[in-house]
Amino acid sequence: MTTTQSQQERKQARECMEIVIAEFEKQENVIPFRLAERELLEVVKYWERQAIDIEFHFFKTGFIVPSDEGELTVANKRIDQVADIVGSDVARQACIEAREAYGTQCSEPEKWKAFREDAKARTAIARCILIDERGE
Repeated sequence: MTTTQSQQERKQARECMEIVIAEFEKQENVIPFRLAERELLEVVKYWERQAIDIEFHFFKTGFIVPSDEGELTVANKRIDQVADIVGSDVARQACIEAREAYGTQCSEPEKWKAFREDAKARTAIARCILIDERGE
């Protein structure tokens, strides 16, 4: 994706958000507001935590249920949507912060360390979902 293309997509995402907010503000008894970048980054952190839960469970057990696959897809889409608005570097940093916080609170530090060091962990779950989406 080129920089110009990325800027256009970011502009379209902002315009789309403004339309949604404008429609929301038309409703009665609603206090209008704009989402701040820090609020959007909390959305990124929330969905990153959801993805981590699923990925870590898959790493430990080797199993994933269909509802988790769907939630992981939603998580990735939500993170991408916010990244289009705030920028991928900012969103990536929020994901890193969410992973670090998850790691400090993890009740299985040895497994968490192994998960973090295993590059195949994320590849395996991505491959599992890709195969399922292809119907293989």
